Amino acid sequence: MGSDVGNGHEPTWPVGTGSAGRRSVLSLEEELDLTGIRWHWREVYAIGLDDGVWHASPHAEPATVLTAGTADELRSLIRADYTRRTAKPAPLLGERMST
Repeated sequence: MGSDVGNGHEPTWPVGTGSAGRRSVLSLEEELDLTGIRWHWREVYAIGLDDGVWHASPHAEPATVLTAGTADELRSLIRADYTRRTAKPAPLLGERMST
């Protein structure tokens, strides 16, 4: 099993890329959390962990970066962001809802 770091693909195993491009070693818990979040959200978000900062950027809007101090916090931010992005606008007052 190898890493695809540097060729435009996400790594095949979790690797941080700390400051100045240095690769950082993740704890087992961080690896499991990062792998789990990527598994659930990889088609919609680019997700990473660098220097203790969890981050995700929606592929549709890469300039937007969600940051968190923990994996659970990032999961919550991703869920809220995804919900906001996919929510249908509520009908205006007086409009009929289609069924």
